[in-house]
Amino acid sequence: CYFSEVVCKSTSWDTAAARAQADISLGDSLVMTSLRADHFHQGFAGLLEQLTSVGELSEDMYRARLAELQNSMDALMFVIEDTSLHRVVGVGTLLIEHKFIHSAGRCGHIEDIVVDCSQRGRGLGKKMVTHLKKVARLTG
Repeated sequence: CYFSEVVCKSTSWDTAAARAQADISLGDSLVMTSLRADHFHQGFAGLLEQLTSVGELSEDMYRARLAELQNSMDALMFVIEDTSLHRVVGVGTLLIEHKFIHSAGRCGHIEDIVVDCSQRGRGLGKKMVTHLKKVARLTG
């Protein structure tokens, strides 16, 4: 678990989640940002295919699932976007588990980390995991 009882009791989930979703410049035209609808056309599904089988994913399916994720706040997805190429080159997910233990706190699980094969070896995966851990702490 990445959460302390103090953070769970003192942090507003909505406020912390909103702060955590601000864009972060990584240099070299790379920006870490929350998953958006336009990422569908920037190679999001193709990048996930480098991790596992995605199956059929139409734009309508993508938009519907994105809306579910944005409304539930039980999963926060971030991408690393190459703004010069308009391509998604990294993806990471933070799943939020609501607990009875830890004073009815929350626990974060990091999943689905993938960096495009052309960008590997640059530390982008580590930057994604570091960011997701920070978001987990902020959101309590």
